Amino acid sequence: MTIRLRGSHHLFGEVVAGRMRLSSAGRVASQCWREIPKHFPTVTLDVSVVMPDHVHGIIVIGKSSDQRNVGAQHAAPLHSPARALSTRPASLRVHAGSLGAIVRAFKSATTERINERDGTPGKQVWQGNYFDRVIRSDDELYRARRYILTNPDRWSNSANS
Repeated sequence: MTIRLRGSHHLFGEVVAGRMRLSSAGRVASQCWREIPKHFPTVTLDVSVVMPDHVHGIIVIGKSSDQRNVGAQHAAPLHSPARALSTRPASLRVHAGSLGAIVRAFKSATTERINERDGTPGKQVWQGNYFDRVIRSDDELYRARRYILTNPDRWSNSANS
């Protein structure tokens, strides 16, 4: 999955000689990422990398007793009008343990910590959505891992694109 920052600034640090040098905000994002399994017991993290303006990572979601944790829910709003959850249409609800819930929690935690550190309450950090792809084979998993782990080197070689 890929989660991008709002705007085109490099809040999370810089790539130097093919290695990511994290800023304090980048360290916050990295820490929040590593804490995901503490909040979602059915989740296992695979490889990840915090880049200057985005995060790549592989999340493995295990089975839970309610079996509703599989699949992304792209319609899940991060900021929705205040109203009772039960009155939202089913298509807008984020089920506990779903990829949408995991991403929402990660974005919320990093935003809160970064804004607290910077004294910028309410400032948006992330784009509203995220990009995901279901990995269906060992070959796809190998390619995804290689892509993520070599992302800093490609960033250096592609003039920060």
